[in-house]
Amino acid sequence: MTIKSDESKLLANFQDLLNLLKEDNVPHRANPEQQSVELPTQSGDLEGEMLILWDARSSLVQCIHPLPFEVPEDRIPAAESAIARINHALTLPGFGLNHVSRLLYYRLSVPRRDDGTLSVQELQRLFRTTVKTAADFYLPLSGVVREGKNPEQVIANASSISGFPDSR
Repeated sequence: MTIKSDESKLLANFQDLLNLLKEDNVPHRANPEQQSVELPTQSGDLEGEMLILWDARSSLVQCIHPLPFEVPEDRIPAAESAIARINHALTLPGFGLNHVSRLLYYRLSVPRRDDGTLSVQELQRLFRTTVKTAADFYLPLSGVVREGKNPEQVIANASSISGFPDSR
């Protein structure tokens, strides 16, 4: 997603977020009642949608990027093991498993400023980090879930990704 607006511009509420996306012609689907927006994403092998939640009560903005496959019931323990290993090694852990939908996801939450605002630059960084992290681990997690690979291999498969720390 590319936002062309002034990066120092401050977003004070959900409507400001919607206005920004509309002004910059960013494709999205909004749900004002839930204060959420879905954006299409494409990064490497990962193509999907990211959910943005503007939480007015907690002063947080969350980006959640599900991985585009369901986890079969028999692979849930392996998926749980894999995401626990990844989260332990990540500086910003955030992988999870929704046991109802059986979807893996990466979630990044950031607090807004004391006055409730978030700059466009901060929002862009939140988007980029969420999509990049989900994309970086899409293939290793897909291997565990879809191909039956050992969850211990998820770190070995991901360690070749630039910037991924040694898991020791």
